[in-house]
Amino acid sequence: LPPPAQPILVDYNLSFEEMINVGQYWPRDPDFTRENFPFVGRGRHKRKSFLFLCENMSMQEIAEMLGEESCDSSSVEELLAYGAQYPDTGRYPVIATSSIARISCPAGFAFYVPAIELEWESRCLSIQWADGLMPKGTYVLGVQR
Repeated sequence: LPPPAQPILVDYNLSFEEMINVGQYWPRDPDFTRENFPFVGRGRHKRKSFLFLCENMSMQEIAEMLGEESCDSSSVEELLAYGAQYPDTGRYPVIATSSIARISCPAGFAFYVPAIELEWESRCLSIQWADGLMPKGTYVLGVQR
């Protein structure tokens, strides 16, 4: 059975910082920025969202799974809206795979996706490495096509 649909309202009229404040996320990874994860929409849009377990899956496998479920990858703004509207988000890592950032690291650079997870009993914004398999207990947020 597919997971239950959860409606979200993405308000592009809010700034990046306002979306973060509405969701009451703290702390935030210093690389979780608008420059690394830019917004692309305008206005306000209702979407149906779904959470899918994606532990030990590659980005390619996640894309294939979402396609089989007639879903698209979610964006950072959809992830922030989801987290704001569903405060329990963060008990387990939830990622958005259509927003991918190329970020400097000791080896040169790597690709990362935005995530909401729990750190020190607080919901935080983090980044997950996108070049390997997703960690145990990780979910991907999909949105209906």
